[in-house]
Amino acid sequence: LQSYDIASGKTTQLKAATRDDNNVGKNLAFVEANFSPDGKKLGLKWYGWEISGVALMDSDGSNYQQFTKGVEGGDLVFSPDSKQFVIASTRNDFGGEPARLYVADVANPDNGKEILPKEIKAAGGQPAQAKDAYTPSWSPDGKKIAFGYKYLDTGDTSNDKANKYLGIYAINADGTNFHEITSNQSFSSNPLWKDNSTIVYGLSKIYAGSKQGIFSIQDNGQNNTQIYSSSVISYNPISISPENKYVVYLSGSPQSYTDTIHDLSVLNLETKESRSLGTSTFIGWIK
Repeated sequence: LQSYDIASGKTTQLKAATRDDNNVGKNLAFVEANFSPDGKKLGLKWYGWEISGVALMDSDGSNYQQFTKGVEGGDLVFSPDSKQFVIASTRNDFGGEPARLYVADVANPDNGKEILPKEIKAAGGQPAQAKDAYTPSWSPDGKKIAFGYKYLDTGDTSNDKANKYLGIYAINADGTNFHEITSNQSFSSNPLWKDNSTIVYGLSKIYAGSKQGIFSIQDNGQNNTQIYSSSVISYNPISISPENKYVVYLSGSPQSYTDTIHDLSVLNLETKESRSLGTSTFIGWIK
């Protein structure tokens, strides 16, 4: 992992890819890194042999802390004030458990707290078997976290594909007020906060007759509004611009869950006009 000084052109190695102390995760490689809002910390995602996880370190490469493992280990997302972070992870070496949400203080990352309840309800209030939490996102005030939640409706498991849903949920950062936001029986995912009460998310058409596109909704489940849709069936928002005017998203028409080519696009939330950027990689916004 390296940093690059634009003014001087100097490259500095921050962290070498090495084995861990137990020789687990050999050929360790860092694949993603993101700065805390105050620029003092780096959240890292790493992969090794049959294992992955997240780590934290100072932006100068010091104070490296590899504090969780799990093949479902997700991105480390900092709170707006840089004092906390949330991860979606199995918190074990080789998976086998659902990915849960953990919130921890940056100053004490080893003492993360699991904030999700043990039992959830599916769309309409039926009992459900929880699966995995995905793509957590902090509200601007740092009080709430929205995320995608995959679950299996336990009322009828005869048709596996027809009974799996990915819905949008929210919870307070302290673990209170867990609630479902979207109740459509389809794949709604990648929630992003436009403000402290409005969420932008993607809806992918998995079942016949279901809708697809980019939607906005209040975090109490009200005012669910389609902002944009086209002929493609898969929509995954990535980032909202700093002034909350644009959203970058991936879209595509998958032939299967494992063979999908996505296009990167940018959507104007005010005019509802979308422009394709091709099969590009989103890096970030220039303020």
